[in-house]
Amino acid sequence: MLLLALQLPSSDTLALTLEAARTRALEANPTLRAERAEARAAAQASREASRAFLPTISTELRGVRSTDPVAAFGMKLRQERFTASDLSLDALNRPSPVGDYTARLSIEQPLFAPEGWYAHAAASR
Repeated sequence: MLLLALQLPSSDTLALTLEAARTRALEANPTLRAERAEARAAAQASREASRAFLPTISTELRGVRSTDPVAAFGMKLRQERFTASDLSLDALNRPSPVGDYTARLSIEQPLFAPEGWYAHAAASR
């Protein structure tokens, strides 16, 4: 006796065209993914090595608020807010809170960096 079983696709089966299956296989291929990652790293290495030629810009912002007698005295002097009443013993020993902030912007341009030239040439290759 010969039985034929009719198998219907289950709900978790995915029907793909040949091109869609090929695209999914290429995207999920671990060897190709590793090669793409290496190519991105090599491109980044060239950018990193270009620091030997490009300026570096950095910013910094600091704020402080203090009742420390020495800090308050110094901040008031630097801010040119020091008055005669600040010389009283009570004001010197127990100052009211004083706040200050500093902002800094720096730009550094390499003038001579032969190791950077070699690194850039090697990364470009």
